[in-house]
Amino acid sequence: PLFASRQVRQALTMAIDRERIIRQNLNGMGIQTTGTFFPLSPSYDSSLKPYPFDLDRARELLQEEGWYDSDGDGIIDKLIDGQRVPFRFTLTYFVK
Repeated sequence: PLFASRQVRQALTMAIDRERIIRQNLNGMGIQTTGTFFPLSPSYDSSLKPYPFDLDRARELLQEEGWYDSDGDGIIDKLIDGQRVPFRFTLTYFVK
């Protein structure tokens, strides 16, 4: 349920500084992509532009979807099926 909304997925993308990750973790040896295809593949749509890194807009999108810090604990949450659900998840990624 956390990721059911397109706006929530867009907000998460905007909340990650992907250029910084490329610069700091990949020594500048990477590029942002906008899909699952390899950028030099004929199936890759180069007309799609990556979402910008924009924390304010990410926060707005989450609030529009009902995610906000209702109890002041620093974690956004939302009422889902009658229960207050914190927006918590584990992100796993490959490191060199």
